[in-house]
Amino acid sequence: MYNEVRYWNARKNPNSSESPKSDVDYLRKHLKGTVSVLDFGPGVGRTFDAYNGQTVYGYDITPQYTKSARRKAAELGIPYIPFFVEKIKGLPFAAKFVEVAVCCEVLHHQRPENIEFIMKDLLRVSNKVIAVAAHDPDTAFDTQVTQSHCYNHDYRGICERNGWVMTGVEQTDNQLFFCYD
Repeated sequence: MYNEVRYWNARKNPNSSESPKSDVDYLRKHLKGTVSVLDFGPGVGRTFDAYNGQTVYGYDITPQYTKSARRKAAELGIPYIPFFVEKIKGLPFAAKFVEVAVCCEVLHHQRPENIEFIMKDLLRVSNKVIAVAAHDPDTAFDTQVTQSHCYNHDYRGICERNGWVMTGVEQTDNQLFFCYD
């Protein structure tokens, strides 16, 4: 069975160090006026180009990439405070700790039995969540797609069940960009 912590800590490079332009552009558009951000799964900091003056709290399961993320934040002049955990049990922050939680290319790596809890906890510690996730409209929800570490979740259904409002929805062939609060 797929174990997020074991899988990502075993990879030499969890993600590219290049900033995905579409992800960064979407984040910039929805982060305007924000002072504090929780980046859930920043890895090596590839989306840090989206931050402009925000204090960024990073929450990740891959402590070996701290140095790269810190270097990237320093290059960009971003105040960056990393937090690492060995198991995703719940975010160790008070309610509404930050204005916005960012979850870029991470939600689709969460197992179906964990996804709703994680989405709830992200909203618990923030006023709004900005998410970018792989999404295949032709694949059944909550099934593994392409690789053993990717799932196609029903983000719209999760938001509806919890009474959250989805805004800023944009979809490409394989990605879903959205905010919820």
